[in-house]
Parts: sequence; structure tokens; C-alpha cells
Amino acid sequence: MQCTSMTHLDLFSGIGGFAIAAQRLGIKTTQFVEVNPYCQEILRKNFPGVAIHGDIRTFEPYEAWDVVTAGFPCQDISSANPNGAGLQGERSGLFFEITRLVRQIRPRFLVLENSTALLNFRGGRDMGTILWELSCCGYHAEWSAVSGCSMGAPHMRKRLLIVAYADSIDGEIGLALHEDNQRPIQAIYDRSSNSPWAKTPPSFSGVANGVPNRVDRVRALGNSIIPDIAELALSRAMRYAPLAQEVC
Repeated sequence: MQCTSMTHLDLFSGIGGFAIAAQRLGIKTTQFVEVNPYCQEILRKNFPGVAIHGDIRTFEPYEAWDVVTAGFPCQDISSANPNGAGLQGERSGLFFEITRLVRQIRPRFLVLENSTALLNFRGGRDMGTILWELSCCGYHAEWSAVSGCSMGAPHMRKRLLIVAYADSIDGEIGLALHEDNQRPIQAIYDRSSNSPWAKTPPSFSGVANGVPNRVDRVRALGNSIIPDIAELALSRAMRYAPLAQEVC
């Protein structure tokens, strides 16, 4: 589905996985919010002319975006950090900056991405907090865990996708995001290999303009969402686009 009239705000943008997916669907990304300087350089190379703001805590919306995406930090939630503070932590607690902005922007759709550890972390209380906060903002939500290998990537890394849409949209809650979106693995690899987007080099040597190298690149890739998974989540949201109404 092409949604050429829809605009996109990408929070915690990383190296632009959600923006690549949005471009495939005809959604126009007009603003990034990303703190990491290396990721900012990748975004500038791949999306010239799109504004980048460095700190979500100081970002103030200046237009009403239709779609907001956010792969918010998982360090305080990750299974690699069993003693993490969850949403009370300094990094994962930035989730509440998302809801601050959602209350102001009132997007038609919100897509969140995080570690699947969120589902059971602290007995599921943090997941419950997220759903409660979204409800207080006026949004229904559905979620699913999707692995990289199910989308053709050569690893098992699972990510939690949460698709939220305004109360004014009468959607079907609770269906698996990827139930009818299976695609041949080879087709995914073929499209990825022909992508026009600039990529970080295959060796750990940084990008062509001398931006820092191995550590920055590994961190950026480790925190990034696979564009095919991002496209899956956005496609799920776009199912409801014909029903979407302005949120009061």
C-alpha cells in the first residue's frame, strides 16, 4: 500500500531502518531524532535534507505527523541486564518522552520497537505500563515478536513490535503482525542487495567521510531495526489507514 500523503517522524532513528521502510511504502520522513553522532552521519548520507534533532528531551513538535516510529532504548530492559531498572531507568525511561510527544502531535499511528524481554521484564509490569500510557493517550495497541530469521536475516534476534492507532480507528486487536505478510527469503535478499541506500562498509573501516569506525559501527548495527521488520510493522498500521480519522 502506497501512502504518499502521509508524513513520518522517526524517534530514536538509529541508522534509519524505519525511514527506509517508510520510503518503500510511500510515507515521507521529514524529521529524525537521534543522539548518536555516527548514526547522524549515516542518516545525512542516506536521507539528505531531512532534519535531525539530537536530543528527544528537548525536541518540540512543529507539525502534525501522521506516523511516529520509535525504537526506544532497551538497555534497562534487556535480558542481558537482569537487574535493570526498566522504564524507571535513565535510558529505557525515555519512553515517556515518546508519550509526551504523542500527546502533542496526535499521530494517526505509532509504531514502537524494543527487546522481547519487555514482555516479561519485572513480571510484565513495564509492558503493562506502556499499554496503559498509550491508552491514556487515546490509542489502542497490538503487538507481536518477530525474529530476524523469519524475515530472511541470518540471525535469530527477536524484536517486539507494538503498533498503536487512534481510538477512532476500529481495528482488529491482538492478531499476529506477520500472519499474512510472509515473503520469500530470497526476494528479501535480492531487494536488499539492490537497495539504493548508502550502507556502512562491509569491513569495520567506518564510512567514506571519515566518521569513526569499528566500535561506532558495531553499536549502530546492534541497535538498528531490520528494514523488512520495520516495513512489516508499518504495513500493519497502514491496514487501518482507510479508517483513520483525525484524532481530537
